[in-house]
Amino acid sequence: MVRALMAQVRPVADEIVIAADSRVGERDAEDYRAAADHFLRCEYDVFGAHLAWLHAQCSCEWILRIDGDEVASPGLVAALPELTAARDARQYWFPRRWLDPAGRGWLLAQLWAEIILVPRMYFDARYRASRTAQLLVPAILVTFVLNYFLFGLWFEVPLLSPVLERLLDVVLGVTLYKLITRELSRYREVLDYLARYAPG
Repeated sequence: MVRALMAQVRPVADEIVIAADSRVGERDAEDYRAAADHFLRCEYDVFGAHLAWLHAQCSCEWILRIDGDEVASPGLVAALPELTAARDARQYWFPRRWLDPAGRGWLLAQLWAEIILVPRMYFDARYRASRTAQLLVPAILVTFVLNYFLFGLWFEVPLLSPVLERLLDVVLGVTLYKLITRELSRYREVLDYLARYAPG
């Protein structure tokens, strides 16, 4: 798997650096050594603390970081020379897609899993929600309540008020959903990273 992935990016990579922790056995380590220009052993103690060290081991101007369970698409590999030639960019963020069909469940099960994950995210001491989520989620919830009083009591116009109230509810609901799902995506990345690299 590793050799196939490295062979995919080798035509556009000046060097390939692979770092692995102690949980990678010697058999896998041999595959890593064969696929890489530089193979390194390291231990991860805190989420993200190793990245600065890892980047310092690379000698090129641009770094494409790929985790062990990730695969670069052919389209991304083909676009890398043009992306790295741009002088007005300092970094890129690439969206990821889940390719394993076994990882996708039924829609209602997915929604229920997300609902359960929300309170866990907010009370997990290992995770700090983004400033946007910290400010906007309470503001949107308060606006939901005020929306009822605004068009139900303070600004009651026959026919018009119910339409405006429901329209604002829809806008607030969509905004809240987008905000929470984006934050849950960040939280899942943290959980995934901790599961793989945090000390036992």
